[in-house]
Amino acid sequence: MNKTPRAHKPGFTLIELLLALSIFSVIALSLYSTFATGMTLSKRSERTDEVYRQVRWTLERVSLELERMVNYDLSGSAPDKLAFVGEADQIVFIVPSDPGLKMVKYSLEPLEFGSVHKTLIGKHYKRNEDMVLLNEKSLTLNAFTREEMDIVDYLSGKTPEKPNVSVLNSKVKQGGLKFLYAFRQGTGDEVKIIWKNQWGQKGIPAGVQVELTFIDSEQKEAVSTRRNVFIPAGILGETSL
Repeated sequence: MNKTPRAHKPGFTLIELLLALSIFSVIALSLYSTFATGMTLSKRSERTDEVYRQVRWTLERVSLELERMVNYDLSGSAPDKLAFVGEADQIVFIVPSDPGLKMVKYSLEPLEFGSVHKTLIGKHYKRNEDMVLLNEKSLTLNAFTREEMDIVDYLSGKTPEKPNVSVLNSKVKQGGLKFLYAFRQGTGDEVKIIWKNQWGQKGIPAGVQVELTFIDSEQKEAVSTRRNVFIPAGILGETSL
């Protein structure tokens, strides 16, 4: 009795299946690694964009008020007071407001600063400024604050019970606030503008340079930015020969 041979059915061997699974695993791992790297870069980019947004808004806030400052003569009512005080790490000046004139002070304060009671959150403004991204290993943060006071209280030396202090940004590097003021140097065709970190003259300056260093606390990166603000009612300081 003759046996009919069985028909050969095509299929995969165990080795072929293992090889296919290995190739699939390598491809899947590569795709996952690429996707995870992309997500990490995207999140980091979003954090950096947020730091830049805060930098621009803070500088815009300060610049707008500096441009509005007024040169008010206090010699009659308070000869020991100045309408503008410009130091290396803080600035005090007069601005007009609806109720009347106000004294405004910008400075850095430790984060435990107890009298801060309001935080300002701004929109995204864009203007030309220099920015540098720095890598830092150890960072100490400070709050960049704006204090407002009625000019009557300022002239009398009275300290309000509840100071009107606002936090513009709470991620400023310690020592990361610098003010410079425009001075004239030279005579004739050799006149040029230089920047000094103390004003110490009567009147208000024609130019103020604001430099801030903000921190991305998660990435330990510092964004250093500088802006020159020109005041229409100001004057150039005179350098001593």
